Amino acid sequence: MTGTISGSLGDRGETAVVHEGRPLWRRSSACGNESECVEVAVLARHVLARDSKRPAATVLRFTALAWTGFLSAVARGEPRDA
Repeated sequence: MTGTISGSLGDRGETAVVHEGRPLWRRSSACGNESECVEVAVLARHVLARDSKRPAATVLRFTALAWTGFLSAVARGEPRDA
């Protein structure tokens, strides 16, 4: 099952991919073979994030709008530790 995402995620041509009811998890190529990365799965209405060291642990679910807001904040250097 494949769907598209509206908004800024969809503007980059990303698609939601689900194989046999399971999300397709991806991580940055900058991670290499290290396990200290965040994995992300893009669904039709949400973006899921999890710790690559503990994939069976808690999965965070964001709306596409909240996820793009988070990425924008990170790109601006926010949030910063006090």
